[in-house]
Amino acid sequence: MRLVLISVIVMSSFFICAPPAVGQDRSERIPVDQWMRYADVQDAGWSPRGVQEALSFADSLGSAAVMLIHDGVVVASSGDLRTHENVYSIAKSLQSLVMGSFVSAGLIDLDSTLEDFGIDEGAPLLESERRARVRDLLTMRSGVFHPATYESAGRPLPERGSEDPGTFFFYHNWDVNALNAVFERGTGEQFHEAFFSGIAEPVGMEDYEISNAGYWGNPTQSVMEHVVVRMSARDMARVGLLMLREGSWGGEEVVPSEWVRKITRSHVELGGGTAMGYLWWLPGNRLGEYGTFTASGTGNQSIMVLPELDLVFVHRANLLGRSVSGLDAREILFRLIDARTGQGVADPALVPLENPE
Repeated sequence: MRLVLISVIVMSSFFICAPPAVGQDRSERIPVDQWMRYADVQDAGWSPRGVQEALSFADSLGSAAVMLIHDGVVVASSGDLRTHENVYSIAKSLQSLVMGSFVSAGLIDLDSTLEDFGIDEGAPLLESERRARVRDLLTMRSGVFHPATYESAGRPLPERGSEDPGTFFFYHNWDVNALNAVFERGTGEQFHEAFFSGIAEPVGMEDYEISNAGYWGNPTQSVMEHVVVRMSARDMARVGLLMLREGSWGGEEVVPSEWVRKITRSHVELGGGTAMGYLWWLPGNRLGEYGTFTASGTGNQSIMVLPELDLVFVHRANLLGRSVSGLDAREILFRLIDARTGQGVADPALVPLENPE
């Protein structure tokens, strides 16, 4: 196996962050050079005791980092917010996000097929598999059950050719690996370049460098390489806020709003109220009541966006320590939501967020 990380020197600057300009619409409030937090969460409409109890619960679980954002400002945070770690399958959602501008520009047609892009495998694709469209890759319904790079060892695959493209959901890394190949052939760019210039730079990520994205290849399994991304919690939160604002950042369009709505709309019903958009998950039950959509990775790394509550929640797990279950990670969020007491004052005092250790 080989891990290829793209190494480029990136200039980084550090500035003192000012609060939003006077008269700025709170719905457009964003972190500039660093995140701001509420000086007193009670002024934002949260119980200080309730917030602290929720964070203590997260600490008892072994969560590596937690952030809750409301109105573009940090309500609660704990853990190491700035160290960048592998976000695992959150990278799938980032692949979907970065495609937006290129789809809008007509460089990638969602109805184009693998055959149109000349995509093939070491064990050649079947005629039926070649008909899989880009939108099938985005919903993991390609019907291609070829072994994939960066897949769990020993995971059984359905029989090749047993399902037609677009008809059967199967969570499989081959689809997103092929999606990366489609992206490169359709745009002439590589993911790490497009994500850095198209997303990371416009939203002012504090810790992210172009070398934080790379590719994992294993030609004995597949000719398709897997996208690997390392990101800090506070930069994950910027992705969440960008999604909450439907692709807008400080009044500027970073990703077409139509694309953000498309990728976070249900395209595959998975049962129990859960659905999948274009590599973004739509949970059911209580989270579904808030219009929630999420990006999730191994160990319950997660970016959760709750539009009905104007919230972004980030959870990082310490994969070298205790595991945090999905139910426990959600319980942290629910405890923070339940700590909300009201609307808050019109102009709460804000102070720069320090990285808690």
